[in-house]
Amino acid sequence: MRVPHPALTGGVAGGAEAPRSYGQALADALLTRGAIPGGAVRVLEIGAGLGYLARDVIARLREAGREVRYTLVELSPALAAAQRARLAGAGVSWVVGDVLAVALDGPFDVILANEMAGDLPARQLTRADVGLTADGGTTDRDRLRTVSPTAADLGIAIDDAPEPFYLQTGAIEMVTRIAGWLAPGGTAVITEFGAVNAWPRLSTQLDHPELSTHFGILLQAARAAGLTAGVEFVIDLLGFDRTLQGLATTRSHFRALRALADSAGIDLAKIGYTPELLGEAFGDKLDVAQVGELRWEKIEDRLMGLVPHEFKALICTRP
Repeated sequence: MRVPHPALTGGVAGGAEAPRSYGQALADALLTRGAIPGGAVRVLEIGAGLGYLARDVIARLREAGREVRYTLVELSPALAAAQRARLAGAGVSWVVGDVLAVALDGPFDVILANEMAGDLPARQLTRADVGLTADGGTTDRDRLRTVSPTAADLGIAIDDAPEPFYLQTGAIEMVTRIAGWLAPGGTAVITEFGAVNAWPRLSTQLDHPELSTHFGILLQAARAAGLTAGVEFVIDLLGFDRTLQGLATTRSHFRALRALADSAGIDLAKIGYTPELLGEAFGDKLDVAQVGELRWEKIEDRLMGLVPHEFKALICTRP
């Protein structure tokens, strides 16, 4: 949804029917909630991908009269180069390095970590590794400390862990670092796919290994670190229009569709297609109705290879 999307209409600057990109919708949500102070706003984004989110958040906040100072923390030099090209002239500063190790000049009014928590380090453990028995017991904090000193010090409850289980040590550590970087009254938004009460599972829908996120664990970490925190569905946070249909694909299906489009002279970008958007992409070169094996589902249940209602947002504020 890096392009203006029919599922994201309305917003502060767009009018009731104006499609918005994901970044515009996120900025609008924060503005509507009063999470963006007036005047100068310091924003930190962690793991900024290709820079589309930063581009649209910056533009939206400036449209709303804010003076935006935007900092990106990016582990990949290649992605940082792509971000610099996309954000040239936007007044952005970069810190290239690991978010779990970098030193930052805070505080920040807004911190965004969009769909990157599942890529942070994690440990696969047995219950016995942390002093739990097969059918119960209480976590041994000293054993847990050898795996994650932060989780042990925060008193994170993991007694209900399955056998075996993943502990997202990196995501827990990131939450505590965010707590230290937030200004009083500041807001952080951490999005990823996962659930509040489900332990992480290894994803099979992406082109690289990634864990789903146990938002209940991150919620514990945020509150133990002194933040006020809650978890929301991203589709609710951004105000998805749930009545729309979206294209449901697999990786192999989209490769085939892309090859078909290429044969007709169409460069088919990987975005969340509705029938309207796919028709616009095909133009007069292909007829959507004549392309076989297209499956459309409710946009909240399936969009391309993703399940939108599985994406959650941990929203934290510093009192």
